[in-house]
Amino acid sequence: MEIIQSFNNFIETSYNIVENANKIIFNKLHKNKEILNYTNHSTTLIIYIHGKGGSPQESQLLYNHLPKNINFYAPFLNTANTSIEDDSTFLFNKINDKFNILYLTNIILIGYSKGGTIALYFANQYHNKCNISKIITISSPLNGTKLSSFSDQTNIKNELKYDNELLQNLIYLSKNNHLKIYNIVLIKDFVVLPITSQYLTYAKDVYFINDNVSHYGIMYYDNTIKQILLWLNL
Repeated sequence: MEIIQSFNNFIETSYNIVENANKIIFNKLHKNKEILNYTNHSTTLIIYIHGKGGSPQESQLLYNHLPKNINFYAPFLNTANTSIEDDSTFLFNKINDKFNILYLTNIILIGYSKGGTIALYFANQYHNKCNISKIITISSPLNGTKLSSFSDQTNIKNELKYDNELLQNLIYLSKNNHLKIYNIVLIKDFVVLPITSQYLTYAKDVYFINDNVSHYGIMYYDNTIKQILLWLNL
């Protein structure tokens, strides 16, 4: 059932992939290039966490719309070959290298695709060390995806398997730790299925995108950026 739905969604959103092909290819070629805006006059830090095999450059459109008097960091993570736990630890160390975490009073995590699961893990692992005010996930397999079995990588098959123990524990901990979570859900997603896996029942707000937007084109979609900016409320 999910395979058929995935194929249909791919066909419906294929034009969006073609439309953004130049950006997608450019970002793949420059995937190691991080985006950093540092100012010692702000105690706010926005962190963008890309997905599996993704690039910090995916956040360029969002970054262009953000005020430059706040801190912004989109690091490169080797998400294609590492576990969610390792990604979270690596992210914490990278942030520590660039910023004084104790000085920051308003840390906002924005995670796209697998980056959303990393954001949840990070927030639960380091909520006593970081002042995390909110988490925004975009087309993220928060409860896994039934398509993970088609991956050729063991860590993806195991960690992003639908309804697995690791993600169930993250969902439980996020609720108990009273994390403020906001979810952007892509109805015609061909990667994260079922759609209900993209949002949490206790989320502060959920925004549904029902246009012909691809999983790989969602970060280049104006309404995605507008909704994130609305939730950021800077």
